Amino acid sequence: MNAPEKMAQSLLIVDDREEVLRALERYMGLYLNQVYGAQTPDQAVEVMRTHSPTFLLCDFWLGEKHPPSTALIPDWRARFPSLKKVILMSGTKSSSIPACSAVDAIFPKPLDLKGLVQFLREAAHALG
Repeated sequence: MNAPEKMAQSLLIVDDREEVLRALERYMGLYLNQVYGAQTPDQAVEVMRTHSPTFLLCDFWLGEKHPPSTALIPDWRARFPSLKKVILMSGTKSSSIPACSAVDAIFPKPLDLKGLVQFLREAAHALG
């Protein structure tokens, strides 16, 4: 079986659950040249500051000590213009998630990984 062609863009995955984060990093690493992970908003900001990822895949709930990511993402997009697409993932019903114009797509958990990869491929193609 041939390895999939990797996208040149980079992805930051933010999830407070380490096992979910590591599994997503491994899987998405098959499709993107650079995949970074963060478990907290502070770690995410540090990755965005140092690596300027193109895409962000962020869980809606990042733990009890942090606000929902929909409260953080607008600031992140304003501060880090390298973020071209922001994808929210959540086990919460989409209709229960507050509207956030800074989010480009919402993927429910369990994630449709093929659909996520397709979304990122289309976004990468649109970026040229």
